[in-house]
Amino acid sequence: MFLAMNPNIENIFITDFHDIEVMIIMTKAFDDVLRIFTIQEKVEEFEKKHSKTIREIIFELSDNIGYLKLTEKTNDFGLVFKPKHPDGNQIKYSDFISDKLEFKGDPELIKSIVNYSRNKISKKLDEAAISKKLSETKKIKIDSLQLSNGHDLSNIVFIFLKKTVRSTNKMLFDNNSIEDSLILAYDFEDFKKTELYKKLLEYSKHNGIQLFRQN
Repeated sequence: MFLAMNPNIENIFITDFHDIEVMIIMTKAFDDVLRIFTIQEKVEEFEKKHSKTIREIIFELSDNIGYLKLTEKTNDFGLVFKPKHPDGNQIKYSDFISDKLEFKGDPELIKSIVNYSRNKISKKLDEAAISKKLSETKKIKIDSLQLSNGHDLSNIVFIFLKKTVRSTNKMLFDNNSIEDSLILAYDFEDFKKTELYKKLLEYSKHNGIQLFRQN
């Protein structure tokens, strides 16, 4: 299984997985957030129907975007996945993920990102060429925890809650509601179990500084 390389740079500390959101999703904080926005029975019913946990499903969906991002990284087609400014228009996840939380396929994913990228770059985008390279990239086995992006995952969770199980929670505005809730639900005791915490603690002791409050 291919994993992201660990950069050997002094005083640089990386997250255990792709980013902090992925780290949080792998803890009980994710389950707590689901309970905030919907009833547990709906989650269990969905999982039973698909014979998979909601975690497994959202990572499988997110991996498709991750592979396309990796394809862009290695081929430099000119695809754009986020707005230039934080308050700009985001990609439309509903273009390639249905209300039933099903992937609509690589063609729809590529078409959506190509359309999003137009007018943002000067390059001419060739969907057929992108599709060919994406198929090649998908043959590489990469750990979902290193491939999937927390922002993509939060958008997929939003679709699940808003469209699939039809949450009526008034706090559920967009994917930012998910990300904010994950951060609030994340327990320091869970963080203490991570490699990131251990390395930061070792660094603080070695340099005689205090990074974390003592109990």
